Amino acid sequence: MNKNNFLKVIILFAMILISCTASNNQSIRDKDKINIIDLEAWLNVMPGGPASFHITGKYQCNDFSNCNAGLTTIKISSDNDILYELNTSEINIDKQVDRESGQIAYQFFNNPGLKLIASINMIEKIDVRLIFKTDSILVEKELMNIPLTRAY
Repeated sequence: MNKNNFLKVIILFAMILISCTASNNQSIRDKDKINIIDLEAWLNVMPGGPASFHITGKYQCNDFSNCNAGLTTIKISSDNDILYELNTSEINIDKQVDRESGQIAYQFFNNPGLKLIASINMIEKIDVRLIFKTDSILVEKELMNIPLTRAY
């Protein structure tokens, strides 16, 4: 390989490395921008209807004047096994604006009637990964050991 080709390869490698670093820095900034305020999960096992899984929570952006983070996916797991993966068609999001401060928060919850999988009956705590899209970057927020309550 002559010097010109070697130099081209080095420059190309440096450009790729720089672009990946910039993207990673943007992802970290956006991750810090999203604040999870509340998250709850429960099993509805009341008699008279089919048992179902429910998850609800609230998030806000620290920079609430410029919040473009949309929740796209919720992954629920236990012991690294994915139990549920909810996408935008299975998630409801309500925008809430505080009249005094102008701060914007987003309440989210799954569609009702999500059937229980057999293995979830023995689980006491779950891990939840919330995946947001900001501009063209995916940002993940992970919450561990969320109590899984039961409504009898």
